[in-house]
Amino acid sequence: MGSILKAPNGMEAKFTMFVILLTMLLSDQSTPYSVDQPPPAPVLSPDDPIATSRRDEGFHLILGTLLSFNSDTAFPRFIGPSSNPLLAKDPRSLSEARLLGVLNWAPTDHPWDGNLAESYLLQVRVAIDKRWSVFMDKSGYSFINQGANGSVDGWNNLAFGGKYVLIRDVENQFLLSAGLQYEAPTGESSVYQRPSDGSLTAFVSAGQEFWCFWHAIGNVGARIPMSDKTSGLFYGQVHLDRECMGWLYPLVECNYYRITSDGNGTPAINLGQGDALLDWSMPGTVGSDLVTVAVGMKAKCNRNLEVGITYERPLTDTSRVLEHRIVAELILRY
Repeated sequence: MGSILKAPNGMEAKFTMFVILLTMLLSDQSTPYSVDQPPPAPVLSPDDPIATSRRDEGFHLILGTLLSFNSDTAFPRFIGPSSNPLLAKDPRSLSEARLLGVLNWAPTDHPWDGNLAESYLLQVRVAIDKRWSVFMDKSGYSFINQGANGSVDGWNNLAFGGKYVLIRDVENQFLLSAGLQYEAPTGESSVYQRPSDGSLTAFVSAGQEFWCFWHAIGNVGARIPMSDKTSGLFYGQVHLDRECMGWLYPLVECNYYRITSDGNGTPAINLGQGDALLDWSMPGTVGSDLVTVAVGMKAKCNRNLEVGITYERPLTDTSRVLEHRIVAELILRY
């Protein structure tokens, strides 16, 4: 009896504890789930910030919507036009930010005595889908050296609008788009903006790839003044480029401008014929034609980054604002 009641030695105690622990690990201590019981507690408590963010469906909906506004990638070898940057449009549906530096030199016989006018612009485009897109153009700041009349600077007008791809032929790499742009009189008259109630521009843009590496883009449009203080304008552009080495694009463009109506809001000096950069009436130039040619190149650094530079000069002797122009651009595309 004494041998039975004696305390276990060290080895027996260790074996007994091991059996008890193994029994506890193998036994199922949980209560079976039934419809009469509440569901198990979540891994994250309702007050946990991670759980809260996961339940924030509104934020995720907004984020997902924004991420869905990506560019149409079915035309990967196309590039957009460079000269006439305020009116000529890319026929594709794109989401991008385009930074522009536009340097304009006036003729030596112009009241501005051949001096430089600079404009620094931001253009934003958002592709709603592969056909619809909206855009904001011309927003930026300008500096004008007027020679004997001194230098001026100020904000440009703001232009915005929408575009729809009428024909999207991926197999034949052809695009046809049409759109409408409204230029609001939000700029400063010191840099020859806001002479009227604004203007509407209706345009058509088409693009075609041929011989695998060549691309042609055409633009036609008309600027319709909202009052008689500014002039009407008809314009057209032909763009031709070739892809080289998979990333470099030499290009040539020809632009045509015709003043269709005079305005009565002109300042004292005679500006001569211009394009969309100066939104001002140009008396005495109605019916006149301005033709320019531009040469340059663009480089696709990757699918999201594009840079380019273009030189433009007139071919006609029409009294005009422009003698030389350089357009430098940087495009961030999504």
